[in-house]
Amino acid sequence: MVTQIVERFHRIDVLVNNAGITRWIDFSDLDAVTDEVWQAILGVNLFGAFYCSRAAAPALRATRGAIVNIASTSGHRGTGSSLPYGVSKAALVQLTRGMAVALAPEIRVNSVSPGEVATRWSIIAKGEEYAKASQADTAARTPLRGCAAPEHVAQAVMGLVLSEFDTGQDIIVDGGLSATY
Repeated sequence: MVTQIVERFHRIDVLVNNAGITRWIDFSDLDAVTDEVWQAILGVNLFGAFYCSRAAAPALRATRGAIVNIASTSGHRGTGSSLPYGVSKAALVQLTRGMAVALAPEIRVNSVSPGEVATRWSIIAKGEEYAKASQADTAARTPLRGCAAPEHVAQAVMGLVLSEFDTGQDIIVDGGLSATY
């Protein structure tokens, strides 16, 4: 992937590690958390970000580029779609910090941790009625009285890409909900 990008565009300025998967498993159902679930979730959410970052690092060094990892508020607290998902996102925030040190000063590495985002993910997993109810509940509890949209996450990513003196940081995008915990 990196080779093809460099061959076509002759450079890489930004890498956004946005691939992510989950399995909807109740936290109390530890028996449902199989080795296969752990491997799948960690493979995409954590190892994928590491491998892509490592592969892109030489090209990013040349441009003094930036990496932004998409984590989750599930990595900051004990809730979310599943225990392995939260662990993978917490590990991704720590990977962000470690890679910020490892790749400095040429490459800045930051992460964005969205709370609930109104996307098709919840609809596919739990149905449209559940997704709407969940988003309404989130909006009612959030100081900014809303549920994040993909555009809000993109704004945070772009802010970190453009911020020339930030590295190792994680920005929570949840309309202020985390301030109320």
